Amino acid sequence: MKGRTAVFYVVLSLLVFALFFGGMLMAGKKEKPEEGSGQAKVELPGEPENGTSVSDNDAAKEEQGEKEGEDLRGLYPRIVVLDPACGGDRKGLWARWEDAGVQKEITEKEIVLDVALRAEKILQEKEVYTVLTRRDDTDVPEDDRVASANDIPADLFVGLHLDSQQDSAIYGISASYNEDFYMPEYDSGTFAYDMVSSISQKANEKALGIESKEESTTLRKIMVPGTDISLGCISNMQEVRLLSREDYRQRLAEGIAEGVMTAFTKMEESRNGKDE
Repeated sequence: MKGRTAVFYVVLSLLVFALFFGGMLMAGKKEKPEEGSGQAKVELPGEPENGTSVSDNDAAKEEQGEKEGEDLRGLYPRIVVLDPACGGDRKGLWARWEDAGVQKEITEKEIVLDVALRAEKILQEKEVYTVLTRRDDTDVPEDDRVASANDIPADLFVGLHLDSQQDSAIYGISASYNEDFYMPEYDSGTFAYDMVSSISQKANEKALGIESKEESTTLRKIMVPGTDISLGCISNMQEVRLLSREDYRQRLAEGIAEGVMTAFTKMEESRNGKDE
């Protein structure tokens, strides 16, 4: 009887010991919270989801941009960028005058945007994909204007501006280009000449000529044939009155479209000649 009692107490002691240390081990173990338990996931500021690194995100954006450019190139064999100058707080050159007792004003930012929108409509009818660097009264940074041409990449770039001369008797259409950028099939100098010729003929306006632009501008950063067109001299009142007329701005737009189509024809003829 005494032996059985001793065995009973030994077994009981072992059970108490196991329960005590087992409880201590469970108390030190953290359980994973169940979904919907009320505990929120904590993320560090800027931490990307799904384990993607920030550099991976940047690479994905760049790849997406390249894909969009490839898609445009695949859909549209002819792409041109029209870049109306100024915008926002930069109204550019301006002129005020009185007509039959009524005060009138034109600004560079308004004139070039109106002409660009008109030219876009004509070019779209000719199945040319047209990119405008701005469509409203906003000032677009130069880098964004450059990216509009380089990222696709476009075939041609046309900047639209007005001019001013110390001699108010000077008027007409002129253009500038970057002589450092050259493509064997069609260079920027030829493009500038073709644009001035087309616009001046269509608008029945004087052609002042073309010149290489020395200072650093958008033209020096784009990697496609490009030219900055001056649609007239705002220092000449006769030209100011012409620019204020919708029918004249429409003729300017038609000249721009015609010049762009001439450029595409020459580029394609040159490429086809190389392929033969």
